[in-house]
Amino acid sequence: MEQKSYWESLGLQYKQKSALIPWAGPITNKYIRYGQKDALQGIKNRLQGKSILEIGCGTAYWFDYWREWGAKDVWGIDISRPTLKLAGTEKVVQASARYLPFRSDIFDMVITITTLQHLPSKDELGSSMKEISRILKGNGGQAILLEQSSSHLISLFAPLLTISKAEWENLFPQYGFDLVASCPVDPSASLFAIDLLAQRVTKLIWGENPDDEPRQMLSPRSKLVRLYYFVKEALCLPSFLSLKIAKKFYPKLATHWLYILERKDSPGDEKGGPD
Repeated sequence: MEQKSYWESLGLQYKQKSALIPWAGPITNKYIRYGQKDALQGIKNRLQGKSILEIGCGTAYWFDYWREWGAKDVWGIDISRPTLKLAGTEKVVQASARYLPFRSDIFDMVITITTLQHLPSKDELGSSMKEISRILKGNGGQAILLEQSSSHLISLFAPLLTISKAEWENLFPQYGFDLVASCPVDPSASLFAIDLLAQRVTKLIWGENPDDEPRQMLSPRSKLVRLYYFVKEALCLPSFLSLKIAKKFYPKLATHWLYILERKDSPGDEKGGPD
């Protein structure tokens, strides 16, 4: 109940469909999202014609990507009712990752993006992995996990499970999964800066898509709006730079990995992990 209350209170901070991390600055948020999108490019060809469940879908921010990349049916669950109200689709259910309200062998693919890392214990992570295995179609069902893979507690703002990459990889076979591929989520800061600059120039020139109150109140070409965004992003630079500096001197810090798993059922074996 405590976890549910925390995520529901967090969900009340959202006003529109978003994958925003409320405790991070704007530039840090954009860098994290840029890195996630870059890593997820590697799964695009796996989504074609698939039925997908996203665990921890929040406001369903990623649903448009899954559909654009060829998914035929997209569902989501999240523990926070306030965020689900912003999803704009009826194919979302309020539920915990530990108890998925779907019948067995129903989905082609399950996706989690920084969701399982927030479970309160490794036992509950095991329960979630068992549920993921249960609802996936046998002999080929896939799980895509983008999760923190560090054995060091780093978050002062959200519940965070400390689990290393080696522990993740040891966990997968226990629940009937083969690790097909994995890659670190650590995008180039230089490429991110170029991408960010290109977006900002485009928005300033064309005045596209008002995204908050100052843009709604003032002309997109207004010098005051430009000054506002310059100051706003300059003030959040310390959080972005501190993340990069910390990772340079301590590479294990805040490391995320993308894992591509395939469910395999051996004849005579019961899936579901250890008792």
